[in-house]
Amino acid sequence: MIIATPATAATELAQPDHEVVSYHGVSFPKAIGDARRLAAQDAEAAGSGAGFEAAYSHGSAVTTVKIYKWTQARVPDDLRGPVVTREFNSFKHAILSTRSAGQEVRPGREFTVSDGRDVPRLVCAPYVMAQGHMSVPDYQVNFQRDYIVCLGAVNGEFIKTGSRVDHLNYSVTEARRFLDSLARHVWK
Repeated sequence: MIIATPATAATELAQPDHEVVSYHGVSFPKAIGDARRLAAQDAEAAGSGAGFEAAYSHGSAVTTVKIYKWTQARVPDDLRGPVVTREFNSFKHAILSTRSAGQEVRPGREFTVSDGRDVPRLVCAPYVMAQGHMSVPDYQVNFQRDYIVCLGAVNGEFIKTGSRVDHLNYSVTEARRFLDSLARHVWK
């Protein structure tokens, strides 16, 4: 599972200075909204069959966008259908099972992201992950990050996003701004 991690250099397809990278009919430009592409990689070309991913930096967040196949010939474009629901529940379960000693994972309220025609395209779930506390004289330091994970279907494949941002009151808003721009870009 990938949660907002930049692509590795070993199978890097495009550096941020390339204008557009395309994969199965979806383009990944140098910028989407105010987000800048950090890297992109075609994991299928490397032989892993794991699809394609691009990482974007926006504000204090990093979001990875991944497109990958499913065992079925085509993933239906139905957010509430059994195929997307099953994959999304599996994705959420994997996040909750990443807890380690001293780590707390708190799920937030799920939401959808719509394209420019107001058609829901991504179902999303925010999480706050707290790594624990560290006491320093006169301070309590709390290590928290927000993760926002989303799933949908595009061109018969899954599209998954994972956003990571330091825990702030506007974290979901920060990620949502990019996700809205992404949806308007992908589903024109």
